[in-house]
Amino acid sequence: MIREYSHNDKQKVIELLRQNTLDYFDSTEESDLENYLENEVEDFFVFEENSKIIGAGGINYS
Repeated sequence: MIREYSHNDKQKVIELLRQNTLDYFDSTEESDLENYLENEVEDFFVFEENSKIIGAGGINYS
């Protein structure tokens, strides 16, 4: 199920980034993501399967 991101999802989204760090992301990107989730989110969504967040993504327009 795809649904709109909630601030309650922040820690799980950060954990997803950590699981993909080194393979797809640099460790320095974690602070950028935290700032984005706190201050810059426009349209951001999470993907849940069996009540567990397994993906996330979104878009900003400016």
